[in-house]
Amino acid sequence: RERPYHGCQDRMKHPNAPAQASWWHLLAIIALSAIYEALFLQYSNGELFDEGWPLNAAMQLHAGRALYSEIFFVFPPGHLWPAWLAYALDPPGVELARAFYAAFNVALCVALYFLGLRIMPARFALWGALAVAVAAPHSHMGHLLFGYRYLVFSVLALLAFDRALAREDRRWIFVAGLWTGVALLFRLTPAFAVSCGIAAGLLAHRSSWSARGGYAISFGCGALLVAIPALLWLSQSAGLGILWQEVVI
Repeated sequence: RERPYHGCQDRMKHPNAPAQASWWHLLAIIALSAIYEALFLQYSNGELFDEGWPLNAAMQLHAGRALYSEIFFVFPPGHLWPAWLAYALDPPGVELARAFYAAFNVALCVALYFLGLRIMPARFALWGALAVAVAAPHSHMGHLLFGYRYLVFSVLALLAFDRALAREDRRWIFVAGLWTGVALLFRLTPAFAVSCGIAAGLLAHRSSWSARGGYAISFGCGALLVAIPALLWLSQSAGLGILWQEVVI
């Protein structure tokens, strides 16, 4: 019988255990990503559309209008929150919104480093995170309409899923569901992708079908705990039919 996976234990005793994070690795990733992001803060891919559209929607929200019914929008509400917060703190919020988007990108690189540590040596995880930090100029120039930055929530869901399998702890699969629910509020496709990945991981996991079912229920409960309040709020304002048509269709 094969030895079960034990997570971050002594690599001398357990050669398959994950690599350990390095502080200088983290500092290098944050520094490079932040410096690279700063180079793009003065640029826009179109204030009148890609950047101005969410900020205009944020302005209308602050004026008391309702999202989806009175304000045209075709993404989940979380996609609007950075612009909404930027407009609230420093209207019209253009520069602050860009800073928020840059922070998402930096956080994604850090999260990918920790995900890389689960499956590869630390030096490889470092170079992978550094490559992501500088290898997506289009996502940086296309500040607004791309889900790249919101992949950080999907990566956090995968890290929680890994912890659940390593510790055989259903609470962590619930946390994975929570992060997937957050991802769903920001962008549909990353949340859908990570849900499919976790489902495939559960099917491949060497456990009984009842245990897999318990994991799946815990994951679903976590995701619904985040998604249902947002759906209830939107059903009272715009209606679920409009939400389905604008966001999903």
